[in-house]
Amino acid sequence: MKSMVKVFTFFCTVFFVTSVFGENSKPTSQLIFPTHKAVGELSQSEKEQYFKAIEEKLPQKTKSKKVTKSLGNEDQYFKKTGVKPPDKTIGMTSAFWQNETEAYRHTECQIGYLPLVITPNSNLRDVQPAQSIQSDITLSRINVRLDKLRVYDYPGGGNHEIMFTFQADNSIPQQASQKETLTFSQVYEAQEGEGAGVVGYPIFIGLNVGKQGAAFKAATINVKNDRDEEALSVLKSKEFQGGLTLLTTAQPALAPFSALGTGIAEMVLSRNENKKVHECYLGLDFDSGAAYGVRLAAGNYIVVQAPDSEFQWEDWAYDPVNARIVKKSHHKDVVPYNYVIFRVTKHTD
Repeated sequence: MKSMVKVFTFFCTVFFVTSVFGENSKPTSQLIFPTHKAVGELSQSEKEQYFKAIEEKLPQKTKSKKVTKSLGNEDQYFKKTGVKPPDKTIGMTSAFWQNETEAYRHTECQIGYLPLVITPNSNLRDVQPAQSIQSDITLSRINVRLDKLRVYDYPGGGNHEIMFTFQADNSIPQQASQKETLTFSQVYEAQEGEGAGVVGYPIFIGLNVGKQGAAFKAATINVKNDRDEEALSVLKSKEFQGGLTLLTTAQPALAPFSALGTGIAEMVLSRNENKKVHECYLGLDFDSGAAYGVRLAAGNYIVVQAPDSEFQWEDWAYDPVNARIVKKSHHKDVVPYNYVIFRVTKHTD
């Protein structure tokens, strides 16, 4: 009962917030929060203000450098640049040298795909570029679950409280032109270099897919303001723990819950200490054979916060034993980027 009262109270607050921020919560952009910059989009002065707000030292700027073979001059390099050397007991990996600056600075995303397997085993699995897979035109209703939220490097270090927001259009079968834009938001905690304690978390159950496919938007927010804890506790209540269960007809009652999550995120982003780390748009279509774009099929989608210039899926594989993305040439090297894994499966009543 108390949690319901809290939800109602915050709904009234969020009604005001969404009225103030208005247009941000409307599906008029390919992003959920188009007016809020991600950390990687901030100017130098904005970065300085942000790191001052979270009481952290602005990371030292270093030039990107790729080392292909011998690292004999590594001591001289560290002394000259002031970069802290990695622990020599784990070796000097090329991944370190290619990513001397912060992983959260990237604004691009790389989409990988893992098909569902009938007989799991412990062998490394190749990750396919999501552009190259075959679409499944039988997917008219799907379930979407969050399988991993990995924090390799977020501003501030230490323990992070992360707000994860996921948005999709729910197409109404009986009314081809009608869509409901639904937003799921939840809060997770993760230590720097680790993942949040979440596997199979329901986001949308029974999402109705349109004839053109599905459009997903996702964003991660680094929350550093303690004053937002009461607002975030609403998302942690049991009313929000089960994701959004959808029908084949319009559900007006879902709109307030969807608006609540978006409104709380807008409220959180209005604080100087909180910043969007990454946001991406994924249009999953049925256009098999197209040169670009991402196909819709049942399986796991891996969204890596990394630039085209540094990342190739052929270099990486999925380790099913430890549930992580590792380098094919050296299985102890984990992918040095932030990433999210969500799962799509066919919905059955």
